[in-house]
Amino acid sequence: MPNLYIHTNLKNDDIPLDFEEKLIKKVASVMSVPTEVVYIRLTCGDRMYHNGSRGPMMFLDMNTVGKFNETNNPEYTKQFMGFLTENTNIPKNRIVIHYHDASAHEYGFWRRAPDYKYSQYYSP
Repeated sequence: MPNLYIHTNLKNDDIPLDFEEKLIKKVASVMSVPTEVVYIRLTCGDRMYHNGSRGPMMFLDMNTVGKFNETNNPEYTKQFMGFLTENTNIPKNRIVIHYHDASAHEYGFWRRAPDYKYSQYYSP
């Protein structure tokens, strides 16, 4: 259940209208999960500063269960950075991704059919 919390100093109008939909599909593809279990929160217009500049930048906190580790993260970074740069025009050196490996018990949710197709993602 990937959860993405994205902070950027770009204005809302500078982000494509379909950004979240495209990013959900990208995350689902890269992490081999259905799109229905990916959550995104995008905050635009944050006051941000990095490396002596207030230029365009993005900080992404990503949480999920059992996917992040030393082996997977470099490939995830490569694929996500390419997507983010292509869709926001923020240079790769101005994007930071922080991976958080979580435990299933840290989430509270209710998932059942018919809204969710995949029973392995149903709530306990």
